[in-house]
Amino acid sequence: PVFWFQSLYNQRLHQRSRRKDTSRELRGKEPHLKKKSRKSMPSPWDAVGCKKAYTQGLCTDRAEFHRYLARFAKTAMDTSEELEALRHYGCGDTVPKVKNCALSDEDGVLKPLAPFGGKIFVIELSQIRARKDELRRDLSDYLGLDLPDMSPLSNKGYVFDEAIDICDGQYKDIRDVLLMHARRSSRWILDYFLQSPDVLVSSREYFVETLENWGKDPCDSRRKTLEL
Repeated sequence: PVFWFQSLYNQRLHQRSRRKDTSRELRGKEPHLKKKSRKSMPSPWDAVGCKKAYTQGLCTDRAEFHRYLARFAKTAMDTSEELEALRHYGCGDTVPKVKNCALSDEDGVLKPLAPFGGKIFVIELSQIRARKDELRRDLSDYLGLDLPDMSPLSNKGYVFDEAIDICDGQYKDIRDVLLMHARRSSRWILDYFLQSPDVLVSSREYFVETLENWGKDPCDSRRKTLEL
């Protein structure tokens, strides 16, 4: 979730930069075109917290992946422990908390996206690099297709001057928020979602180990690697 936020933020930043370049080029060719006013890109700190649930906007609460997965209705959601794990945004382990953290029938997490009786294949993105051969095999079996090579594309398109490095010390508070969401998400996924016979993963042992580490700051590991 930490590098997910960095990737999402830099993607939005990169797209906005490209739109500005295109706009300048068009105005140069067509002087009559007026410059459209655009909202400035929010800073990473402005993206802490979401104004509403299930938004497509850029905000840290979207890292609560378990609340999205829960809407597939693959778990019972009939115990106080599981319902506690699916509390509203803002009901984390830090303060301040929202006034009402109890789930109710009005909470979208209790309303399935749609009747979904099929099986779900879940991928942790690191598997695309670390377990790509097993992933290709298992995903091919799941889809009933012969998939081509799944080597990831280069991410060099998002390496530009304005890109943020989430491991910079100035972003420590943002990482702490993301790690809180990561711990909650990983626990629900492992304890509930992954226990459903309808939920499939490739390289299960690797998948479990990876999610167990979601709550650890990945920047610490990167620093240690750079020090070697």
